[in-house]
Amino acid sequence: MRRVTPLLILCPIAVWGVDATPPPPKPLPAATNPAAVAPAADVLPAIPGVQIPPAVAPSNWKFTGRFGVFFSNVNTTNSDTSLDPTISGASTSTSFLGTYDGQANWKEGKDSIDNLLKARYGRIRTEGQDWTENNDELRYDGVYRREIVEPHFIYLGWGAESVFTGPDPYNYAFDPTTVKVSAGYGQRYEDFIPDKNSLEFRLGARAQKKWGQSVGPTEDGIETGPEAFVRYEHLLKRGDGEYDVRFFAQYEGFSEFNDLSHISNLITAGLTVQLTRYITIELGIRAYYETRTKEDNGTQIGYNQWSIRQDSLFGLTYQY
Repeated sequence: MRRVTPLLILCPIAVWGVDATPPPPKPLPAATNPAAVAPAADVLPAIPGVQIPPAVAPSNWKFTGRFGVFFSNVNTTNSDTSLDPTISGASTSTSFLGTYDGQANWKEGKDSIDNLLKARYGRIRTEGQDWTENNDELRYDGVYRREIVEPHFIYLGWGAESVFTGPDPYNYAFDPTTVKVSAGYGQRYEDFIPDKNSLEFRLGARAQKKWGQSVGPTEDGIETGPEAFVRYEHLLKRGDGEYDVRFFAQYEGFSEFNDLSHISNLITAGLTVQLTRYITIELGIRAYYETRTKEDNGTQIGYNQWSIRQDSLFGLTYQY
């Protein structure tokens, strides 16, 4: 029998292997093939009439605040004759105290604004007697600074100081209230020693006025004169967490252009220790000294003596 070679079968295979185009390779997964990733325009197609809002820029404002309820112990010196309303409304006692401290600060380039609000109010009642105050303070301070060359700046300041209830026998609300504005020159130093700290000096001119039923006829006019301000503040960390220890000391002085020998001096200082997230210990002192006015004939009490209030607080706080 004659043998036949399968030429017709082999030829088509040989021709396909030489001339035909091989099948395309399989595409790589998108994770390993950058060309397979669709552009953003394909992922998020534009919708007619709808605009994607731009990213929100970080704010130059910083807001902080703290509410507190404390068990308070107050000791006073010459509070019954003090010319400072906050000290004169205090009494040596132990009671409960409510507080609020808030700040709203802004900074951009060489310009900055600080706002500080402080409120404290405490009452005590002993057996057989009516409720009486042992702590009463309401104060707001604001300052705008324009840096010239670090650490020098010029400033514009404003503020108000009052009490929730005025002196006996009427106890009018916010009596007296002192409103002030000032402008001048200052210096500010920050973090010049370990930890977080600041030292600020100001010297300028102030105008202030008092309102209230307890304000006498010689005190209800606008007072103008030089002012001095010094404040040191220091924040510490006891561990690796937040700053939980704060100390500050502050001096304020004011006189009048028409009676430069009449000077009011106010010194405040405080130490705050945040034991836990909600438990706080505070120690504070407020001291006031005012020299005699040229109109006084020696009958007005309270001049040329220190009046002091010391506070020891333990309680609960909430911060934001």
